[in-house]
Amino acid sequence: MSVVSFKLLGAAALALVLAGCSKGPSSADVEALIRAESENITQQMEALGGAFGGDLARAITPEVHSVHVIGCEEVRQNVYRCDLEIDATRPMIGRKSEVTQMEFVRLKDGRWSILN
Repeated sequence: MSVVSFKLLGAAALALVLAGCSKGPSSADVEALIRAESENITQQMEALGGAFGGDLARAITPEVHSVHVIGCEEVRQNVYRCDLEIDATRPMIGRKSEVTQMEFVRLKDGRWSILN
């Protein structure tokens, strides 16, 4: 194998490694974001409705068991649309696993945030 072939092979390997770094948020990242958003909504309802609002919020808020990122695509710079499988228990529906889409943005400090 020639030197040029080794350089091309090395460049291709580096491109694959770098591509792996930009695939969007991990399942753990997304699960943490969804749990934080759920808690934020509960706290807002408590603030608006006192103890009753908090009880109501907890009664209608789904319990998230797990989140799995199926795949993500970059739709614009630092914004990823991801297909997710979310296993959750919802009031009056029960436990169910659903596939849904959400968008996430990578902030300048490296953290992720939900867009929609």
